[in-house]
Amino acid sequence: MSIYNNAQIFRLYCSHLAARYSYDHQVYEAKKTIELIAPQSIPIGYTSPDRWASMFDTFNETSHSRVLFSKKMIYDEFYQDNTWIKRTAFGACLAIILMTMMYVWNRTLKSKLDAAMQKLEKEAFEDTLTGMKNRAAMMLFFEECRAKQDNHYYLAIIDIARLQKLNKSQGFQVADNLIRQVSQIIYQHADKESPCYSLYAGKFAFITRASDQESFKHNIEGLISKIQLDNDNVSLHLGGIKLDFSLDNSALATRFEQSLQHAKGLKSNTLVFFSNTIVEAIEARESLLSLVYMGIQNDEFIPYYQPKICTQTGKIKGLEALIRWQHPQRGILRPGDFLPIVETSKNLMLKLEKHIFNKVISEVPQLINRFYSTPGFRVSINLSSIQFNRDFLVRELLDICNHYQVDTKYIEFELTESSMLEDLDCAILISNQLQAAGFHVALDDFGTGYSSLAYLQNLPVNVIKLDYSFVKKIPHDIRSGHVVEHIILLAQKLGLLIVAEGVEHEEQLNYLTDLKVELVQGFYFHKPVPLEKVILLNDKQLGRVIS
Repeated sequence: MSIYNNAQIFRLYCSHLAARYSYDHQVYEAKKTIELIAPQSIPIGYTSPDRWASMFDTFNETSHSRVLFSKKMIYDEFYQDNTWIKRTAFGACLAIILMTMMYVWNRTLKSKLDAAMQKLEKEAFEDTLTGMKNRAAMMLFFEECRAKQDNHYYLAIIDIARLQKLNKSQGFQVADNLIRQVSQIIYQHADKESPCYSLYAGKFAFITRASDQESFKHNIEGLISKIQLDNDNVSLHLGGIKLDFSLDNSALATRFEQSLQHAKGLKSNTLVFFSNTIVEAIEARESLLSLVYMGIQNDEFIPYYQPKICTQTGKIKGLEALIRWQHPQRGILRPGDFLPIVETSKNLMLKLEKHIFNKVISEVPQLINRFYSTPGFRVSINLSSIQFNRDFLVRELLDICNHYQVDTKYIEFELTESSMLEDLDCAILISNQLQAAGFHVALDDFGTGYSSLAYLQNLPVNVIKLDYSFVKKIPHDIRSGHVVEHIILLAQKLGLLIVAEGVEHEEQLNYLTDLKVELVQGFYFHKPVPLEKVILLNDKQLGRVIS
């Protein structure tokens, strides 16, 4: 329906009718219209033929039927223009179209929002590498259990050991594939009552209900057996806790991380449960690491030197630098009192070794001046496996030598056999780089590995140090004697220099001398001593004279 001002329409309509009558009628009708029909008395809004008819009935009565308007006349006149119908239909169609478009747009927007929410949820709660739920999802699970007051769950954190070395030696793809394989086994072992999560860097959490600690441990041992069955060379560290939801999530996370770190410190591949003993051990560890850091700053770590004696001349032909800690309260501490704990902190161990490298090499010029007449004299320094993954190790060692004006031919680095076996390819690379820079390389503790002789021909080393565990048994242990003889014979055929460490008795010395071992060291000759005493040794005697 059309919307008009009723008074205006009425006036126009009267004018239209007046055109059909005489001028007098027009004037009369107009006046009566103005007099009788006040504009404010006619409703403004929607109109219809029936309302107009009612209005004209009133007009006829007030004008004493001088002008007659019939309903038919009104309907005929009113419907001569049906524009209002078209406009009404158009408005209705337009409204339907707009409502349809709004509905479609709303559904499309909802679909996009749902997809975006699913994507955000996946990114927030799912590990991209393994497809497993992540640490954030595990924290949500903790909250759900806390709300239900469900305290019957145990958690095991599973860590793939030496993953960083695998990344370095064989590439990220190999390491990622190993993580995926382990994650698949863990996921298949899980169920609705035993959720599993991928935390970070090859670490996983497996949660399950258990009546007690032993049943949980049995469950985890079954899982670990599956992992190691499908991956022969994988090594795992495991920490475990009972989930006590009276603690907050941060405290729970701290506990299972502490249990894992304790398992790593023990080098254990079995499940290690959190306990107050672990807390005490961790506190002691943190305290010691803090003291070591302060000790480095205060220059409390110094080198001691143990002479290597030539079996043919009885003279000092080399020195091994060994670290000592001048502890402010406890006095001189040997490496065994602090080094195993320091090695658990990679950054601190690197800092300590750098300090020792500088300290030893800074003292080498004084040692060279004292032993300048000894051909082949060298100072050996132990190099930990933590250094193997450093790209600029050899460059830094060269810089230290250049700073103190020391020729690299006077420096020998000792790499333990166990550390080389952990990452043989990387150790071979480092050994080659050291030799290319002019350093000598010694294989320390030789014979302690499972396949020492098998890979000896491929190792780029100059010296083999026969492990103390063999030396201490000769000459009385016949089997150890045969092993020692075999190792020495093979090393001689490969053109390698042999050093026997841990010589404490004359009969050991005589046995090794008969086998033509070039150098020996041990308490039978000298204990490790500081620089000033080594220089005095050279002044007083050049080792024990061997008959």
